[in-house]
Amino acid sequence: KAKKRYSNQKNLIYIWMNAEQLKQIIAKEQIKRFYIQFCTPIVDARQQHRQLTHHRFLSSYRELLSLDGDLIFKTDHNILYLFTLQQIEKAGWEILDEITNYASSIYYDKDWNTEWEQNMIEAGKRIYYLRIRPKR
Repeated sequence: KAKKRYSNQKNLIYIWMNAEQLKQIIAKEQIKRFYIQFCTPIVDARQQHRQLTHHRFLSSYRELLSLDGDLIFKTDHNILYLFTLQQIEKAGWEILDEITNYASSIYYDKDWNTEWEQNMIEAGKRIYYLRIRPKR
């Protein structure tokens, strides 16, 4: 539903592909903002290198972000949230905004929620929100 709702946006593109291949289709410093929303948590320690917020991926995103670019991350999974905080530090990124209850924050906008996100909020689940960028 989110894709259909925002299909009229001229500066928004949805990409469904392996994140490791982004550098093959996007030139350096061309992205103003990445969104990683409710990705599947990988809790097996042997597989965490595949997590989209692993420091290896953050390093790739760094190359693609414009100098004033950032990344917004949302999850309802506490372990993934804590893992991501560790990876942010390890990758040399900084936290611009950190919200542990997104639905009660000034950033909350029901019109920009995905269906999954709205269902989680209505079920009383906590949504974690981070806005981060590479340290300059």
